[in-house]
This record gives sequence, C-alpha cells and structure tokens, in this order.
Amino acid sequence: MTVPLGKMLYLCVAALGVINLFLGYVSNDDLITVNLYKAGVAVFALAPTMLFLGGLVALRGWLPGERSAGALPAMITSAIFVTLVLSALGSEGGGDLQTLFVVFGGLQFVIAWLAYLFDAGVITGR
Repeated sequence: MTVPLGKMLYLCVAALGVINLFLGYVSNDDLITVNLYKAGVAVFALAPTMLFLGGLVALRGWLPGERSAGALPAMITSAIFVTLVLSALGSEGGGDLQTLFVVFGGLQFVIAWLAYLFDAGVITGR
C-alpha cells in the first residue's frame, strides 16, 4: 500500500504542531515567567495552541471515513505564523524562544501549504 505524499506531509504538520505545543513550556530567561503559558499575554499562549490546532486539523485525513484535511491546516498555520512574524518584527528582541517559534512555525507553515498543494494535485509527485 502506498501513501500519497500529500497525506504524509499532513503527518509532518501534525508532528510539528505537537512540537510547537510543547515548545511553549520551554523556559525563556528573557521573560519573568517560567514558560509562555504563564506569561499572562494572550498572544504568547495563543501561538503554540493555534499551531497545535493546525496540526490536529491536518490529521483529519487519517481518521477512518473522513476526507482530506484540505487547506484548513495551512490557513490556520498561516494566520498564526503571520502574527508571529509581525510580532517578532515589532519587538525589540524576544530572545531564543521567539526565534524557535518563528523557525518551527515557519516550517509548519511551509509544510502545511506543500501538503495541501500535493494533496489537491496542483503539484504532482513522481
């Protein structure tokens, strides 16, 4: 049994969503608090949660009887990634944790769109 590349990429999006969720628990020395969930600022707690949501929605195609996830994981990931990038550009330096979120969020963003494009047949694999 062969699995299409688009479907496998959706699994990568889900894995990155889990990584981003637990990345929120990493201690950041620049913040007074221990992790992002205790920061008291909604956008900090929202970023890993929304990236995780994008990963969860990407798993829809793997559930029995469900159709493909479509563009929804890519759109959710895009919304939060644009927010992360704009907040990173507007801040005076969020430290290593902000850089990690931009990198892993960007990776999830790119893979989510590639998964959709392969799954929709816009890009074809060999």
